[in-house]
Amino acid sequence: MDLANSQRHLRIDSLNSAIRIFGDRDAHPYGDPLLIAARHHTEGYPLPRTDDRDLLSVGWRTIASSRLFEVSARGSAARRWGQRLAPRDPTALHAVLADEAQDVSFYTDPTTRIPVVRKGAARQGSWAFLAPLRLPDQAVRLRSVILEDTAWVRTDDDRIYPGPCTPDEHLWWGPGGGDQPAEAAWVIAQLLDDISKEVSLADH
Repeated sequence: MDLANSQRHLRIDSLNSAIRIFGDRDAHPYGDPLLIAARHHTEGYPLPRTDDRDLLSVGWRTIASSRLFEVSARGSAARRWGQRLAPRDPTALHAVLADEAQDVSFYTDPTTRIPVVRKGAARQGSWAFLAPLRLPDQAVRLRSVILEDTAWVRTDDDRIYPGPCTPDEHLWWGPGGGDQPAEAAWVIAQLLDDISKEVSLADH
């Protein structure tokens, strides 16, 4: 339950950041701060411990599946990244990533250690994964960014990685609303200073 409580605290931090951005600052350069109609509780209420494995299984599958991300295997960045992945026997997290798909293969990124599932044929399917929290190699620098379903990071040793992000986010890129350019730019700015930094989306 310690990890579950940690996830709860991350959500509280994220919500506090949104309130600070939109409520305590000007939502528009020439406007007034937004009025926050209600504020959430941020104290107490830790999740209780339980030995009910069925309940824990359902809970963790829900948490993990809400954070998984899929990119097309047809993209050039995804193809290059896929060539570096190492096949492995599936873990419980691989099973969550696979969901109910039938034609799946299981991998691990040997550098970031994130589990990866390929759904469908190599060139026509998709890669399902959780964004890494950080890139481990401190000896390289960010060379470029490829915006292709997600923000791919290319380092000066010519390797490609999915852009790192916070535990409850992904740097998705494509049709849709939201603040994806702002999030990607904020993460990239942090990686330019330190490629192995555990990035934050606070105050982006």
